[in-house]
Amino acid sequence: IPLPSSLTYLGLGGNQMTLIGYTASETWASSLSVSSGTMDFSNNVDSVSGTTLETILISKGRTVTP
Repeated sequence: IPLPSSLTYLGLGGNQMTLIGYTASETWASSLSVSSGTMDFSNNVDSVSGTTLETILISKGRTVTP
């Protein structure tokens, strides 16, 4: 089930997200409308900091919690 492009909060903190998962999420993130919102990626296996996914989310107006 794909995530909606209007999503304003995504709590993925404390999960098993890795660089592979971040890369796989880039297409979805690119489809987001520009809007405010928060995406929490804290306490995962790999940090979202410095990834293309983080860059895309910030460009779409989201606050990214690494």
